[in-house]
Amino acid sequence: MSPSVSRRRSQTLAGVSLIVLGTVFFLDQMEIVAMQDVWQYWPLMLVAGGVIRMVDPASPREIASGFWTMLIGVWLFANFEGWYGINFGNSWPALLIGWGISLLLRPLLQMRLASRRTGASATEKENHHAL
Repeated sequence: MSPSVSRRRSQTLAGVSLIVLGTVFFLDQMEIVAMQDVWQYWPLMLVAGGVIRMVDPASPREIASGFWTMLIGVWLFANFEGWYGINFGNSWPALLIGWGISLLLRPLLQMRLASRRTGASATEKENHHAL
């Protein structure tokens, strides 16, 4: 993925986030929605940001960054919601598990992206020769 595509993706995420945040604040000011009822869902914005980062990544680092952003968002949301009795005191090992998963996946992702780049450059050469 080129830097311009990455920048557009970041700008899109930032723009959508500001629109959502502004809408929630506006609805709170108009007393249509109570901010405290909506605020508990803010970690889901991290999840969305992580997923967006992992779509068509340029490097394993982008995938790892997206994975961590998503994992932290899910972890925070689960803690705030108290899923299955989860709280900050008893769920911190999930972050260690995530760290281990990312360490195991990094070499596989590097091979996958390298083969994708090799395939893309071969296709570009074929298209260039066809012209």
